[in-house]
Amino acid sequence: MPRPAPLSTTRAAGDTGHVTDTNTVHREYNVTAGAQVRYVSKDGNDSYDGYSWGSAKLTVRAALESLPTFAGASGILAHYGTINVGRGTFDETKGTEFTTHVLDISHQIRLIGSGTGPGDRGTNIRLAAGQNVPLVDGNPGMGNDAHGVVIRDIGFDGNKANQTTSTGDNADTVIIRGGGFGYRLENTGVSNAKRWGINMKKNMVNVNGYELNFSSCGDATQGGAVLWTINGGPSQFTWIGGQIDKCGVEPLRIVHLAGGGAMMSLRDIKFENNGPDPLLHVRPIVFVPIQTAGGQPPMFTLESVYGNSPPAGTGGNPYFIYEQAGLGVGARWELHNINASHYFVKAFESAKTGQSSKTWAIGQAHFRGPETFEFGQNPVVEWSGAQMYVGTGTPEAVVTAPIGSLFLRKDGAATTTLYVKTSGIGNTGWTGK
Repeated sequence: MPRPAPLSTTRAAGDTGHVTDTNTVHREYNVTAGAQVRYVSKDGNDSYDGYSWGSAKLTVRAALESLPTFAGASGILAHYGTINVGRGTFDETKGTEFTTHVLDISHQIRLIGSGTGPGDRGTNIRLAAGQNVPLVDGNPGMGNDAHGVVIRDIGFDGNKANQTTSTGDNADTVIIRGGGFGYRLENTGVSNAKRWGINMKKNMVNVNGYELNFSSCGDATQGGAVLWTINGGPSQFTWIGGQIDKCGVEPLRIVHLAGGGAMMSLRDIKFENNGPDPLLHVRPIVFVPIQTAGGQPPMFTLESVYGNSPPAGTGGNPYFIYEQAGLGVGARWELHNINASHYFVKAFESAKTGQSSKTWAIGQAHFRGPETFEFGQNPVVEWSGAQMYVGTGTPEAVVTAPIGSLFLRKDGAATTTLYVKTSGIGNTGWTGK
């Protein structure tokens, strides 16, 4: 649907119960009406009903908790409706309804700020000092009933300098839990998280981000922009446009506990200035520690992704992709138009034979480093059509590949360690070198 035009509303003559709204830009998203819509303004008051800009509430939490509720199959209640928030910074504190987090955003909530588009979010929601809980969390009891969340033109600020909790979920700024229809984040930012900017967890997480930006999340010892824990049913994370800047030791971490069918697609993303100071350890951009493998293999696609150089003089693991253990038989990485200066791919083989990622499809990828690629258990690498295989025994009459492909034989001799596919379209035509 088209973006609504900006508007400004002032108090009507004789309206003694409301305030004058001095905001210059409001961008509404009215897909519901009446009691299902609330307004929040810097000139508001939480004692007002929040039904219009003239009677706006002062805090997002008060507006959220005044919306009607939905009871899911689990019996847990969650609020639903639309909240239009004016320009400015809104400091939010815990209430009496929820004490483990500040804003409970679980089911069909549309939280709309007052920005004018990419580069201008307009609205900043900040965790007040000393709260020591997540700023945003889906209701933990909603399970698969939690879905249909839209967040637009909003910045979430974890205010980490003024929080004392430094470990566990309470140190994360935004937590997204499983849900059937997922979350849509448009022109959204997360900054100053004590640990993770966004922690996606539980099963069936479905997140779509457009112009999603992170800055100053985590620190030199933990955290970063996104932690994605895959555990259970199929999960999906699509992120188009944005950047991660100055975020912890692991800007993006994926943990695959169980289940399968995970899909991730990153496009037009920049990683800038991440990792700790030059004297400390630099971790990779994509860090994949796998606890167990099972279910359908995941597929991860990175297109037009830029990674900056690690700080000069640092040791450690400056890898663009660092797969600590295997993602499962049949897993696939696709890398297209990658510019990763001084980063490279490292894929460790799993303790379980055959559990490392099986296929790497690479096109227009630019890496520089002392060891450009290090793969694990018998991978297949596709270079814009041609492929590279690693295995034992001869590939002749065994491995089907296009002309120009390579086979690295781990048990080969002087002239049978490297094979080149020189003819044919099937599994013959391999020449030992």
